[in-house]
Amino acid sequence: MAGAFLGGRWPVLLTEASGLGLSGLILARAIVQRTPMLVLAGHNEALGERHDYTAAARRVSEPLLRGLNIPYVVVRDKREIPTVVCEAQLTVRGDRRPVAVLFPRHSLHVEEEHA
Repeated sequence: MAGAFLGGRWPVLLTEASGLGLSGLILARAIVQRTPMLVLAGHNEALGERHDYTAAARRVSEPLLRGLNIPYVVVRDKREIPTVVCEAQLTVRGDRRPVAVLFPRHSLHVEEEHA
């Protein structure tokens, strides 16, 4: 991530909640180096979880972000996604630090039309 920024790019971390839970050291390093980074992560604290093998890492997503003082937003409605992501990117560029947007499964759900 830092390499992308040093190369003139704006880094984005796209991960599941379990990946976010395992990336504390990298995120802390980004803060110390003032590396701006947009974090887009799947999020599930309680609803709709289908697999138990990601439970431990998934449970630390929000506490990790709070502990590192990384601002984050949990998207509740898919209609908010374009605005929230654009606003988060503005904060990333303005504050030159990581900002996270978390997406619960239901916020990304596409409803099927019934014939």
